[in-house]
Amino acid sequence: MTAGASVLVVDDDPVIRSMLTASLEASGHRVTTADGGSQALDLVRAEGFDVVLLDVLMPGMNGDQVLEQLKGDQRLRHIDEVDRLNRRLEARVEEQMAELVRTGELKRFLPHQVAEGLMAGQLSPDEGFERRKVTLLFADMVGFTDLSDKLEPEELAEVLNGYLREMTAEAVSQGGTLDNYIGDGLMVLFGAPKRAEESLQALRAVRTAFGMKARAEELTRAIRERGIPADLKVRVGVNTGHCTVGVLGSDVMRAYKAVGFAVNVAARLQSEAEPGTVLAGFRTYALVKDRVVAEQREPLTLKGAARPVEAWEILRLLEGSGDADTSLPETPTQW
Repeated sequence: MTAGASVLVVDDDPVIRSMLTASLEASGHRVTTADGGSQALDLVRAEGFDVVLLDVLMPGMNGDQVLEQLKGDQRLRHIDEVDRLNRRLEARVEEQMAELVRTGELKRFLPHQVAEGLMAGQLSPDEGFERRKVTLLFADMVGFTDLSDKLEPEELAEVLNGYLREMTAEAVSQGGTLDNYIGDGLMVLFGAPKRAEESLQALRAVRTAFGMKARAEELTRAIRERGIPADLKVRVGVNTGHCTVGVLGSDVMRAYKAVGFAVNVAARLQSEAEPGTVLAGFRTYALVKDRVVAEQREPLTLKGAARPVEAWEILRLLEGSGDADTSLPETPTQW
């Protein structure tokens, strides 16, 4: 496609339309958009286009039907490059994905449990959602905004990257699945997509929280030895409850997620925790109470909750709280 071409972008997804428009206009092309097949045909018949970039799966008239009408019109037959371009693009995407799988690089871009499930065919983006009891952990770095005022952008990025790397490593080592990075924080799932017995997933989440605290202290010492005035502390919220889990998103991006009120509770517990502390909901506390020392805090009032939510500060883990020392068996791996 030569520079300065007139292009019609047809897609029912507004995000895809915007992305394609920005990319094509940056390359010097003139872009018109349509959100469906009927509108596309009206535009093509009213105006002249060099190329039509046409989505296949659309409500109403789909892409194949539009293409058939274009090819059946003597005046519009010249606009047939779209089919060849689409097939070439699909082939290129498949080649790149195969290369990511072959080299193992896919695991760098997806949580390892999700990547393994996709590659093994055990987790499909087209499968339905599932209701499951999981344990959720939210953690964030306290004082990141203040730190950003003291450091150069390159130093700040280095500190943040090191922090997220250490927090993620701790979560993964305990069997957690990274749900998302949220600025200087992260959300981790236990019990999905791989199942784990409820008490074990709660215990591993609490152990992760204390492991994160320890790693933050070690990272602070290492950073300060290099002359960076950092004092990294984490605050953590942990909650257990029923959620809907599955692959959510659009054709542009999808992710394995957990949604539900239990997620909101975990996030609120994290925001209410003091720097360097771990705050758990009652269900998590009840599942690990024989393995920890804890104190009850003031209940939290949450929007949408019928009554205040109990909050327990986990002060420390008791000795012998590792997997090898617990009688809690892990459920055999299943998806």
